[in-house]
Amino acid sequence: MTYSVLQGRKRFYLSDFTAEAKVSLREAEDFFLPLLKKGKLEGKLEVRCPSCGKDIEIFDKLSQIPEEIECEICDYEFTRSMDYVEIILEVKEGFFRDRMCASHLGREGSDQRRVTPFIG
Repeated sequence: MTYSVLQGRKRFYLSDFTAEAKVSLREAEDFFLPLLKKGKLEGKLEVRCPSCGKDIEIFDKLSQIPEEIECEICDYEFTRSMDYVEIILEVKEGFFRDRMCASHLGREGSDQRRVTPFIG
């Protein structure tokens, strides 16, 4: 799995990652679940209005999401469903480490760096 999709990001939507990395949701879950368990990433759930698309609120757990939700923008009322939830992953400190690319070492004026995940 490519890590360049994560480069420079501290927070990202799982759905965006799967689209950009061109991997299935299952592959992404298999990769990120151990990192969540190790505390390298933190997961959040963002509820979006199915009518207008507004981000309503972010929750730590599914059980915290109310059974009935009303959008403040369009007044649409809907029942809690994973169809209206985006999974957000937040990178914890120490996940990425910054190192100089070997191909750029010794080149005058070059400060290009690459970011690689540290999954120790």
